[in-house]
Amino acid sequence: MVYSLPPNLLIRWSTQSDTDAIASCVADGFRGAVTDPPSTSSASAVRRLMRGDNPFMRPTDFCVVEDVTTGEIVACTCLFSQEMEYGHLSLRIGRPDHVTTRWAHRERGLSKVVLETVHERSRERGDLLTLSKCYLTHLLTIHGVSNAIRFGYEYALDFGASKRTMIAAIASDVEADEEDGPFSLREAMLEDVTEIERIFGTHRAVSESPIWLRPPPGYFAYQIDGWMRPGADLAVDHMRTVLMIDDTLGASHGFVVISAKRSGASINVLQLAWDPQTVDLPSFSSWLLRALACFGRAMPSSSELTSIGWWFSGYHPIYQALSTWQIHTEDHPFSFLVRANDPAAFLHAIRSTLDARLLSSPVFRHHTGCLRIGFFVRRGVQIMLSRGRVENVEQWIPGSPGSSPSPDAAFPYETFWQVVFGRRTVAELRSVLPDVECNEEEIEKLLGVLFPRKDGYFAHFV
Repeated sequence: MVYSLPPNLLIRWSTQSDTDAIASCVADGFRGAVTDPPSTSSASAVRRLMRGDNPFMRPTDFCVVEDVTTGEIVACTCLFSQEMEYGHLSLRIGRPDHVTTRWAHRERGLSKVVLETVHERSRERGDLLTLSKCYLTHLLTIHGVSNAIRFGYEYALDFGASKRTMIAAIASDVEADEEDGPFSLREAMLEDVTEIERIFGTHRAVSESPIWLRPPPGYFAYQIDGWMRPGADLAVDHMRTVLMIDDTLGASHGFVVISAKRSGASINVLQLAWDPQTVDLPSFSSWLLRALACFGRAMPSSSELTSIGWWFSGYHPIYQALSTWQIHTEDHPFSFLVRANDPAAFLHAIRSTLDARLLSSPVFRHHTGCLRIGFFVRRGVQIMLSRGRVENVEQWIPGSPGSSPSPDAAFPYETFWQVVFGRRTVAELRSVLPDVECNEEEIEKLLGVLFPRKDGYFAHFV
């Protein structure tokens, strides 16, 4: 793809020698205001990504805009690689991150240029989707750029709001030694990775979410010892601590990932999983609160510990065991933005899941027909069904020769993905977007079978 840039600006992909220049760009761009000092934490994050051992990306995965007259990087973003399950089908996805433009070069469309370049590479390497986590209150924000809906993203995957447990809400025996309980916490070692991955996998079996994000290869090992590897900065790179949950005989039944440093008066929990075959959740959750409180109090901090922050999905199963007065919901819900690189290709890739859903429906298990879905632009998709199976999915151009001039269902632009990923039913979407249309009641019912509304827990990895 060719972009019209000033002659002094060059768009290209990074090399490891660009590390300092990219770190400088990100530190400048991630300042809260032009008068603020550069963000040293953002610069450290870039150096970790560019070290060469990050499980999400390589040092060649930053798209940069370079001022060739000065050698300065003035804009950039990186592209993570990950796998996602949709109905237990494994799909490749991309995740743009660290979208950054120096303050002196803003309002020149450089974020658009780097994002479109990243989307093109993502499509070329076979990613069916690009995803990014955001705060709903931050107006569909990819990490570093606002109003991401203008780049073809949609608020499609509900992650739920993070929650918090106040120390005052934990049982009065919180002062008791956590070793008095059925389990104990210890720092994980590399030898624990296989068991961690096994335990994490058990949560997929019980999750009702239509999707599941898989950790990239080497992710848990990186969390355990990445901060100690060659090239790491011990002062800033120890971001997380992985703790095993062992019984009195030394057998592991779960793990928890926490921030390596206290966040003021809080200990923050980023990942939590246990083996549902061996763990009684009510007693386990009671012990866990006491154990985390004890562990948090022992962490260096100038503030008294007042809360446990649960920084994962608002649908995590731990909340089912906690009392309502032990859960305080934060004000800012999270979401995942979704962008389909090729809508027809994605729907074609999930045919077997759609077939299984049709088979489970007494009404549509033998259905034959063509379902045309429009997006209010001169493109759409058509799903061909024969005897309860999806035979093919292809792009549909309204009014093209031999094609119907109007869709069976129409959704404004990318809002269709809210239905595909179970965030809203057609009726729920229509209640806030009256432009959503279905020609017949049967079409709306068919869409409900193909894409049922479901909330559920899935993990996020950073």
